[in-house]
Amino acid sequence: MGNLMRIYLYAFGIMWVIMGALFAFATESIRIKFINKILKMDLKIGGTIAITLSILLIIAAYYNRYTLLIVFLGFIGVIKGVLALTLSEKVDRFRKKMEVIPNSVYKALGVFMIIVGSIVLMGI
Repeated sequence: MGNLMRIYLYAFGIMWVIMGALFAFATESIRIKFINKILKMDLKIGGTIAITLSILLIIAAYYNRYTLLIVFLGFIGVIKGVLALTLSEKVDRFRKKMEVIPNSVYKALGVFMIIVGSIVLMGI
């Protein structure tokens, strides 16, 4: 089970780095296409996926040196999934506001995601 959880952490860390690079370095048109795909996703499916992946992240945290950070990120994901399932209309309004967020915010988020992904990968 330990090797499977390490593989999961590798996949999650690489995903964070790739998404961070997309947000930080990609052109605005690519970012808009990516955000539009997120906006079209059904909230019930997205919430269920977020809860499932976050619980797996919490379980996998004990195979990393930075356990507290990973457990914290896992709990944030569980809370996000529960909110998506229970408060669909409020989350939907927030998702529509994502279109008007300036590029500098996405670039800062991308740098943060690259840092977190790198920390996860270094801790394995």
